Parts: sequence; C-alpha cells; structure tokens
Amino acid sequence: MSVFSLTMWCPISVTGMLYTVNSLRRFPRMVFLSAADAVEEKYGKKIPQIFAEKGEGYFRDLESEAVFEASIKTGGVIATGGGAVLREENRRYLLQNGKVVFLNRDITKLPTNGRPLSKDASALEEMLKIRLPIYRGLCDKEITVEESIDENVKKILGQ
Repeated sequence: MSVFSLTMWCPISVTGMLYTVNSLRRFPRMVFLSAADAVEEKYGKKIPQIFAEKGEGYFRDLESEAVFEASIKTGGVIATGGGAVLREENRRYLLQNGKVVFLNRDITKLPTNGRPLSKDASALEEMLKIRLPIYRGLCDKEITVEESIDENVKKILGQ
C-alpha cells in the first residue's frame, strides 16, 4: 500500500481516534501527529489548564499553529479534535496534502470528564448541531466509529 496523507478528526471529544491512529502505525513510513499533543508538549500544559488560564480563543490559536505545522508535512496522519475545523484556515491546512476522514461516534458514548467544552450531554448536543454540517462538508470520508479498532482501520483504508 502506498503512503498517503490523511487527516482524521473526531466530533467534539475522544472517539477512540488515537487508538485508531496508533493502529495505522503498521505503515512504518507514516508520521503521526496529534494537534492536542503538540500543543501540550510545546507549551508544557494540559489543554484543560490552558482553557482555564487563557481561555478557548488562546487555545484555538495554539491549535491552529499546531495544525499548520503538521499540515506542511506529507505521508502522515494528523489527528485533531472536533473544534479544530471551526477555523477556516485550519480547514484549508487540513485539505492541502491529503484526505480528510471524519470519525463519527454516537455522542451518548463520548466522555465528558475533563473536557472543557463538553461538560454534559446537552453541551455535546448543542455543539454537534453547529459542527456536524462543517464536519460533513469538509470530509472526504465519514466513518461511523465501531467498538472494534480494527474495523475502524479497515473502513478508513477502504477494506
């Protein structure tokens, strides 16, 4: 299989995305980049702490910088959270080098603990109403997330 660039993001919160991304590591020449991990590593703080101290706008600026830096590379996977695609420049960055995959999971299965914007089910529902059209308009492929990571990987790869 050839190496390709792929951007994956999940709705609002964790959907097993990082497990899925890690399962794609069977392709040894691929680079794996997580926008959230890049922000935390570069600034030495966890995302909830950044939100608490500086607010969402500041975090989104850092996230955009991480998305840009990841997007100029090829042959890899960029993992972002659901809010990354709210900014037009991030959508351009994510589309420039490859395919975009939307990992869609039932919001009732998404964790809310430790998530600055998804504190409860009603907050998740409101965010999804706003974000879902953006997700669907941007993605090249939408994957309904299954409990089996292997099944998710097969769907992403078109198997």
